[in-house]
Amino acid sequence: MTPADELRAAATRLREAATAASTNRAGEPTASWSTEERYSDYPAGGNRLFGDFFTREDGRVTAWPLLFRGGSREREARMETQHAQYIVLMQPAAGLALAAWLDQAADALTGAAVPDTEPALAVARQILGTTPTGEDQ
Repeated sequence: MTPADELRAAATRLREAATAASTNRAGEPTASWSTEERYSDYPAGGNRLFGDFFTREDGRVTAWPLLFRGGSREREARMETQHAQYIVLMQPAAGLALAAWLDQAADALTGAAVPDTEPALAVARQILGTTPTGEDQ
């Protein structure tokens, strides 16, 4: 396998996993993950993981659906398979490699006119939650 083949295979695998993790079994969207503190008195913290957001009739935006369930003495912690597989695929080692790629892209693009369609810039904006105008999403 050539390096280009490896890059394309990795992009395909990541795209497939991200697509699978973007909905749950009920078909609800789960593409914009968030976390919310639930148990501040736990020594290691106690956050909940949500898959997306929905807007209530009164206009309030609520994190939903819950991606990680259980985790008590009575209930074993569980997660839908496609979400767990995506988390494993994007493990900390992948995050570090992605950060190195972003650093390399920043060095290569410094001083250049960079189009909004630049893939590294699109990834950076997803991580930062910003738009092409620099505003928060």
